[in-house]
Amino acid sequence: MVVRLPLRQEGRPGSGPLLGQGLATYTFPFSQRLDEHFAQGRIDHNFGAGNQFFGRYTFDDTDQFLPTDYPQFPRNFISRNQFFTAEYRRVVSANTLSTTRGGFSRTRIGQNVQANTSDALPVFIATRDSMGDIDIGGLRRFGPQSSGNLRLTQNVFSAQTDLVHTRGRHLIKSGALAEHYQDNMVNPTFSLGIFTFADLSAFLANRAASFVGLTPEAQFDRYWRFTLFGFYAQDDIQLMARGAYPASLSAAALARTSWNSLTLARSMSPVAVTTGGCSASAADIRN
Repeated sequence: MVVRLPLRQEGRPGSGPLLGQGLATYTFPFSQRLDEHFAQGRIDHNFGAGNQFFGRYTFDDTDQFLPTDYPQFPRNFISRNQFFTAEYRRVVSANTLSTTRGGFSRTRIGQNVQANTSDALPVFIATRDSMGDIDIGGLRRFGPQSSGNLRLTQNVFSAQTDLVHTRGRHLIKSGALAEHYQDNMVNPTFSLGIFTFADLSAFLANRAASFVGLTPEAQFDRYWRFTLFGFYAQDDIQLMARGAYPASLSAAALARTSWNSLTLARSMSPVAVTTGGCSASAADIRN
């Protein structure tokens, strides 16, 4: 890592050539680390000749130890993701097959920042647990990652059912889908505060040009909830078969409704009619 530093930073001289204006190139070693733990389990089971069950669970945990512009402010980028899915198939009759699926997924990412100065510096904003950042013209930012101890989590619950039935020349398919989303965010970006100085002389004279930060009572957490519903119905009709080139007629429709705390939306997809290699589609209908 190579940065531009004042000739002395915490009692250590710059380790590279002089750059003028009291600056020198500074390099430091850093041991970057990546730890990842992964696990997956799966089960398949037949309940007699006409019932099948499948389940799978996946777990992934990652921790990256990363540098910033100065060795005193490393950070950990962390993630923990989990996925589960299950499927049950049932032969209802010689002409009918039913499939039911359920799933859950959780994706969670974030970071932990550090401020390991030899002498503890006071916090810039009351109620915070760490110093903020210092921007000096001509130098890299001095301080921890400005996004702080970020946390982003999404939970998704899903359920789906499908039914396939054959009757004469008809292949009838139908199904429904429901998904519920939970988005949770803790975003303390700028919460530690940032002092900006025009140059090194202004910094040494304690003449800050600006300060940006969140108030002590600021709330960092945000939450969103929304649900998606969908269904479809389709009928494939075989008109004729000549050699290896069968012709068919099919129609399908799909409607979805979704909402959250701010909006309510509903839409209907096109109804498509296909025969052989030609197709026609009705215009979208949206409410």
